[in-house]
Amino acid sequence: MLEISEIMYDLKTGSDDGREWVEIFNNSNEKVDLSDLKFFEGDTNHKIKIIEGDVKISPQGYAVIVSSAEKFKFDNPNFVGSILDSTFSLNNSGELLALKNGEEILDEYFYSSDIG
Repeated sequence: MLEISEIMYDLKTGSDDGREWVEIFNNSNEKVDLSDLKFFEGDTNHKIKIIEGDVKISPQGYAVIVSSAEKFKFDNPNFVGSILDSTFSLNNSGELLALKNGEEILDEYFYSSDIG
């Protein structure tokens, strides 16, 4: 089972352009293949593509979906895990995010500016 575990949607200082990301967690005992999944944000099903690591996330493993792989790697040089790229821009006041396999929602998460 996949779950959205953490998001970076609004930096405290500087521009968040290209620096937004969503962390996903495989909370199961089996590898999960992300190759056919979509990242739902802004009323759009976004494609995701593997940039670094494995498209199959290990049990209890993490991956991140980023808006810019280059900026994510610069900001997080010690990150170990799979990096998936997608085209998105998170709303700083909040919105609904989801991981989908076709029309099936695997996990959804609503964030707001209240949660920080």
